[in-house]
Amino acid sequence: MNKVFKRNIDVFPYTGEREVKGFLKISEREFLNPWFNENNEDLKNIKRGKIYRVIKAIGYGDVEDFVIIDDNGEELMLGSFFFEELTEEEYQKVINNQEGISLSLKPNTKIS
Repeated sequence: MNKVFKRNIDVFPYTGEREVKGFLKISEREFLNPWFNENNEDLKNIKRGKIYRVIKAIGYGDVEDFVIIDDNGEELMLGSFFFEELTEEEYQKVINNQEGISLSLKPNTKIS
């Protein structure tokens, strides 16, 4: 299973980077609406509801940011509140590389 968020971060906070091999979905929750507008250039290369490859997490105590590969193949760091864990069904589609799942991977990238 694809678990990217650090469990019990409030109990076991950390500072620094941790390597992550997994996927997260950009949340479609309503409170994020102000960030997703045509004037926000920082988020123009990601789409809500889309699944992205996560390459690392950066901890700041009891919160963390995730670095993903965006739609242009570039690294983008966002706070954890932008993301949701995948369901088991979504994860199975990703690892089986089925149609209907959008992955932002550079050509010839292997999923691990």
